[in-house]
Amino acid sequence: MCIFITQDTPVSDAVLNVIAHLPTKSLAVTVDSAFFQKLTDADFMRIAVLLAQKGYEEGGCPIGVVVGNITSASGNEDLIRSKGIEVDILEDQVGIDLYSQYRSEKPKQDIEDWKGLAALHG
Repeated sequence: MCIFITQDTPVSDAVLNVIAHLPTKSLAVTVDSAFFQKLTDADFMRIAVLLAQKGYEEGGCPIGVVVGNITSASGNEDLIRSKGIEVDILEDQVGIDLYSQYRSEKPKQDIEDWKGLAALHG
């Protein structure tokens, strides 16, 4: 394999979308590490939202590794912080809209994702 995304590649939604859809193991050989060094927190948030979009399109819950939506889904930030982990809140409107769509289209799956299968029968 060869490096396709180099340090000189402009940061764009199209490039971030490609990165979000690449297999994780291929990132080191297809994306120059210098490209990642120039990304902002918002760029990484966009990759997380694109991963959430991918999960949603595959029938799952639209989630990703950074907290991008405390508007409609919050509550675990303090628990994560209590474990000594730094939590960054980088809300992204696309992610907020995606989760709202998921929640309205699949309310039972949303409840199961947040509270477990027993919550559907309780």
